Amino acid sequence: MSDFRLERIGVVPQRGPGPGVWRSLTVLLAVACAVLSFLLVRAQAEDGLGPTRSAESTAALACRVLAEIEPDGIVDPARADGYLALSRLSLATELAWLAFLQDDSYGAWRAEVEAPRFEFAQTFSPDSVEFTRALDQAREACADLPHA
Repeated sequence: MSDFRLERIGVVPQRGPGPGVWRSLTVLLAVACAVLSFLLVRAQAEDGLGPTRSAESTAALACRVLAEIEPDGIVDPARADGYLALSRLSLATELAWLAFLQDDSYGAWRAEVEAPRFEFAQTFSPDSVEFTRALDQAREACADLPHA
């Protein structure tokens, strides 16, 4: 056996606040965070800062994104500019769906905006007649919206 022994030396470890104090502080901090989050979100909503607050504003955003798509930029999706154009095409479609979910009267418009992505997925060519026609029709659908 070992000659090593533990002996008490008379030092008592100091204890901090009990678990009840920490629990109370945690609850208080959580409530404060929830209240601040609510106030920040509410303030932004009242200021109209959300670009997707209504179906009309969501559709307008989708049309702005659609207007930025250059078919020549989609030629090589592996390049950064090709990926950017494809991302814009996908974003316009997702925003069209969001506008439709906000107001189902945007259903026909959504189908027009979604068509270019569908045609590209069928042909993988931005030079195809179908893709070009679908993109033109989507832009025309955007021009026909009241916000345009």
